[in-house]
Amino acid sequence: MLHDANLTADDAAVVVLHKPWMVASKLIDELVEPRMLAKGIQPAWYASGAAKNMAHTLFELGPGALGETYNKMAVSFVAMVRDYTPEAGAAFVRTLQRLQNRLWRPCASDPDPRGARASV
Repeated sequence: MLHDANLTADDAAVVVLHKPWMVASKLIDELVEPRMLAKGIQPAWYASGAAKNMAHTLFELGPGALGETYNKMAVSFVAMVRDYTPEAGAAFVRTLQRLQNRLWRPCASDPDPRGARASV
C-alpha cells in the first residue's frame, strides 16, 4: 500500500507512540483543545507545552485515580474515534457521565452538574 502511494522519505515519517499515552493525548486534544481555540489561545497553549503536560498527567494519574472507569473511558473513546457510529458516541457519553458521577462531590453553594441543586 505504501509503495503504491509513491511515498519517499521526504513525504512521510514514522512515529512510534505508546498507545495508552496516545489515547490520553487524543482525549486532551478532543476535550480541551476546542476550548483553547474558542478562547483564541490554542497556539500559545501548544507552544507552552501545556497540552503535552496535560496528556502526560492524564496518562500517569488517570488510571490510578479513576480505576476501571478510566480504562472504560479509554476503550469507549478509541472505539468511537476508530469507527464512529451513534451507538459508539452514546457509549462514550455514558462512560463520561459515569465518570462525572464518580467525581462529583456535592457542595451546598455549587449547582449539581447533573441538573439538581446540591444539598448537604
